[in-house]
Amino acid sequence: MENNKIIGYLLILLLLITYYTYFVPEYEKEEINNSTEQIDEQIINNDQKNDSFINENIINSENQKDVNVENNDLKITFSNQGAHIKKIVLKNHFSQKNNPIELINDNSSFINYSLKRRDSILNLNSLIFEHNIENNNDSIFVSFFFNPDSKSKINIKYKIPKNGYLISNNINLGSFNKFEHLNFYWSNNIIHHEKNYEYEKTVTSIYYYNEENGYDYLSTSSTSTEEINIEEPLKWISNKQQFFSSAIIN
Repeated sequence: MENNKIIGYLLILLLLITYYTYFVPEYEKEEINNSTEQIDEQIINNDQKNDSFINENIINSENQKDVNVENNDLKITFSNQGAHIKKIVLKNHFSQKNNPIELINDNSSFINYSLKRRDSILNLNSLIFEHNIENNNDSIFVSFFFNPDSKSKINIKYKIPKNGYLISNNINLGSFNKFEHLNFYWSNNIIHHEKNYEYEKTVTSIYYYNEENGYDYLSTSSTSTEEINIEEPLKWISNKQQFFSSAIIN
């Protein structure tokens, strides 16, 4: 498996904001969070023959901290728990109550990376990362490190332009590349802002693109739950609203 994986979070700015809530059952989030301790214990047991695999950086709610960064267009809140994005605010666009628009927040969006090896899974949301922030002329770099010993290290680095909406993400697994798969989980309950709620539902859907079949999307007019299982690698997948999209680009 390649050590470096690139995930871009593309926020395409157009004219207005339209949001429609996709309801993802809360028990799914609870299942993942509640299973973390059991899963990580399994990994630790598998590695008892070697040096300690995970140390005191295993999740402790007292160690969870927010990391706030902003450019001219965005305010971004990261969590050092799992090194993921918790919240994105559009600084130059405002809601009906004249508040800056929240594209995602901790209640609407849930992100988790996981590493899989044999029958073991390590959820990165179970780890507390150290971090640092660097500024240069045109970009801001936010780096998260999980380093349980001198031989093992996970590095998750975000690049944020001083202007714009594209957040680039580079993951270096170091010696953790012994895991066979890196999985990305994103549950996004899109925030509702517009007055005409019924119209929002008719123009909101999931769009995606792969090199073999090209561009496609789920029905925007369906009144039932739309589901799709895609096995082919995707170049990007997007929650598309009337004038906005939040997307993941590979």
